[in-house]
Amino acid sequence: LTPVSLSTSFVGDYDVRFSWLVAKDADCYRLVVADDAEYTSIVRVDTVDAASVPYTLTLAPGVYYYKVQAMAEDRGGSHWAYGEFTLKMPVCDIPTNPSVKVIDDCKVEFTWDISRKSEIYDVVISSDPEFADILHSVSVPASQMPYTTTLDNGMYYFKVRARADGRVDSEWAVYKPGVIIMKTVDLGVNQTANSYVVSAFGKYRFKA
Repeated sequence: LTPVSLSTSFVGDYDVRFSWLVAKDADCYRLVVADDAEYTSIVRVDTVDAASVPYTLTLAPGVYYYKVQAMAEDRGGSHWAYGEFTLKMPVCDIPTNPSVKVIDDCKVEFTWDISRKSEIYDVVISSDPEFADILHSVSVPASQMPYTTTLDNGMYYFKVRARADGRVDSEWAVYKPGVIIMKTVDLGVNQTANSYVVSAFGKYRFKA
């Protein structure tokens, strides 16, 4: 009658599914969840019908210990079966497809794909591919994307990460190529007015 094959799985950010093999002689089960191995700090005590196994609870992140006892009207309670698990804080998904677009001279648009359940994006711009020298740092709400700013002439790199209340910050997504920003340059009568040269690093505009 003692429950066997105890296991837990995570079906949502804070939802834990408790499973065990249901004994044919059990009428119900007693599930006790604690945040210490001695069961002196009880989080939940639930009576679970056999038909409700697997059984799902919503819990805060932390380390938990649990025990399950089978109950039968004619036999009383079984021995306890024990288990433990760790429910981690959910992590924001890393932003994908970071890209840069030079709109006009030194006006630059930074874009990326919005991450699941993210609210804020931290954008860091540097002249160093290792981001040792931070030139610009800003937090952008998801509702205000894409992020646009004006930069002086130079070579730049940028990275972005996602944040949200109740979630761990994502890893940084780094725009690898770098982008060259160059203001309009007057090269004289030998150049065609408003002609463009496009490269992997950005866009140049020349005017006569």
